[in-house]
Amino acid sequence: EDGIRDVAVTGVQTCALPICFYALDAYVALALIGWRGLPAAVAGIALAGGSLCWTLGSWTQARWAIRLGYPALVRAGFAFLAVGILLFSVALDPAVPVGVAFGAFAGAGYGMGLAYAPQSLAVLRDAAPAEQGSAAAALNLADLLGTALGAALSGAILAAGLRSGA
Repeated sequence: EDGIRDVAVTGVQTCALPICFYALDAYVALALIGWRGLPAAVAGIALAGGSLCWTLGSWTQARWAIRLGYPALVRAGFAFLAVGILLFSVALDPAVPVGVAFGAFAGAGYGMGLAYAPQSLAVLRDAAPAEQGSAAAALNLADLLGTALGAALSGAILAAGLRSGA
């Protein structure tokens, strides 16, 4: 029973990570260009910063995974991602310096780098040898589903906000 609960929790986390990140990622350029009035090239720098920080987070977790353990890295990654999403939403206010948006997306990318691989490795580590193929397929499905749901849910929220005049 504990094993089933652990698998369910890990499955939710595996799907939640890309939902959260891609809900933000899908609209970074729109927010920076459409709401903050930045040129597309400058908005692209923000996107590149998030990608580079994802790489930095991956590098960090590769060096600390054994010492800290996968769960600690996944928790830290989710924390960076949550703070990044929160700060990016605050940065939509024209009174907030636009640099906050750049730092927020970079922090979200760093969080993905910290959590993405350790989460997958934990799932594969905990799977029985005969079930590792199924676990790998489930990871892929959760990642793709999370990406699609993140973009779709944030798009629906954005559309509802625009319709209501927010």
